[in-house]
Amino acid sequence: MKLTKRPFGALENGTAVHCWTMENEHGLRAELLDYGATIRSLQVPDRYGVLTDVVLGYDTLEGYVKTPGYLGATIGRLDEKMLFYLASRGIPEEAARSLLARARIEAVVDLLPEALAEEAHKFMEAHTDEL
Repeated sequence: MKLTKRPFGALENGTAVHCWTMENEHGLRAELLDYGATIRSLQVPDRYGVLTDVVLGYDTLEGYVKTPGYLGATIGRLDEKMLFYLASRGIPEEAARSLLARARIEAVVDLLPEALAEEAHKFMEAHTDEL
């Protein structure tokens, strides 16, 4: 399985948002944003091998931020509450943010088709320091 990360934009407060792309050897490709654990794209090959996107998504971060409805989001807006809770338990802010980012990725991966999710979990275990 191949996993890549690219910049997708930045929020008004300067927080960087990334697009993670996972692709397996069968051509199944998922694009996930670390903004609300958003599924941006899920491309599956048809019987002729042509990839078709089966998820509605925006081309830019602005579409997700300015459009109501949380298109593609898999979790709600709890980061600040979670950061406050983790800080109250003595976890430094940078470590807490890292934990939350990893939790978002894992939440989205769990929603993927079983074969791709299994590969993604194995990849994340092998590359835990990079995520």
